[in-house]
Amino acid sequence: MAEEQAHQAHQLRAGEGPERATKLALKSSADTPEYKELRRPVVALEAAELHYEATRLERRKSIEQGHKEIVALQVQIAGTQAQESRLEAMIQADMVKIAQIEGFKPIRVPGAIPRLF
Repeated sequence: MAEEQAHQAHQLRAGEGPERATKLALKSSADTPEYKELRRPVVALEAAELHYEATRLERRKSIEQGHKEIVALQVQIAGTQAQESRLEAMIQADMVKIAQIEGFKPIRVPGAIPRLF
């Protein structure tokens, strides 16, 4: 959404730039007040253009980094789900007891009846 708004503002500024640059080119002296008056908006447009490009690149990098993080998390989730599924199958087949699973820490739930194997 922000990308679209920034792009629309950029397009509006881009339309104004050539018109003002043409008027500016017609003025021969850089010292006249008219020249300075015409130059001020052109300088502002150029600064806005630079700002737009810089923020657009930053925004793209941020979005790309976010996508990479999402992919990494999805891979981690898939691996965890696969391991959980294997362990559940082994527990159901009585091939292993929960206490034997590496890294398992039982959670004590008040009022719950402990399961005996």
